[in-house]
Amino acid sequence: MIGQIDGVWVTFLRDERGVVEERTLVEYPDERSAVTEFMSQLQNVARLKELEALLDKGLEPHD
Repeated sequence: MIGQIDGVWVTFLRDERGVVEERTLVEYPDERSAVTEFMSQLQNVARLKELEALLDKGLEPHD
């Protein structure tokens, strides 16, 4: 998630209960930096899920 706490832009992860996970709160100097990092994290998660799906099927990635 992306948010602003006391005027500081932050990114953080929440668990399935909605609780902020330890050590995931990161501060950024501006909104653009926070959004850029958040989008990068989303892309990494999507790639990880694709690789897990391939491994579950017993296939090797070709990229």
